[in-house]
Amino acid sequence: MLSCTELAKRTVPNFAKAYQRYQKAYVASGYSESTCKNYLRALSQISLHYGKSFHLVDDGQITDYIYDLRLRKVSHSSIKFLVYGYRFLFKVMKTPNRSIELKGNRAKVKVPVVLNQQEIKNLLDPEHCPNLKHRIVLSLLYSSGLRISELLKLRSQDIDFNAHRIHIINSKHGAARYVILSKLMAKGLKAYIGGYHPEKYLFNGYEKAMPYSR
Repeated sequence: MLSCTELAKRTVPNFAKAYQRYQKAYVASGYSESTCKNYLRALSQISLHYGKSFHLVDDGQITDYIYDLRLRKVSHSSIKFLVYGYRFLFKVMKTPNRSIELKGNRAKVKVPVVLNQQEIKNLLDPEHCPNLKHRIVLSLLYSSGLRISELLKLRSQDIDFNAHRIHIINSKHGAARYVILSKLMAKGLKAYIGGYHPEKYLFNGYEKAMPYSR
């Protein structure tokens, strides 16, 4: 089954070219690729709704579409992606006279469940998690505070065992930073590297040249 983006590329005139230009402009501005995908997914949906590319939809149609989304009780975050996606488009098109307001209740913030130390130990116990690779992934996320996207992009050369730190090259918004590598985590990583022999990425997927998938 085709995604809404692929369907819009095939059926909506001028969409594919507008999609490519938008994506290049957004990524070139230093913003997150994952955020860009969310914006373009929302813009794909409005393009399919009207049967014309998102950059040709006028302000009245955008307002009507958002009104329809609210009637259908679409999530606030989905509407936000559409509004923010258009705001960036207006910026690129240099049309300061065009704007969209985002009104309504924000999505409710859910308080995360925080595990205590004993629960973490139980989670990482070999009896509960026998796979070494899985234990190292979970331990590294917990001990270093890495984002999942950052962990998946790690390479072996990003680990500095002598300085006890990890170099994060492609962080959010393209920034680079260092995080601490504990002695215990370093010991576990060495055991993992010695056992799995990763190639391009520290955590390879089924194909060794590809990163581990989520």
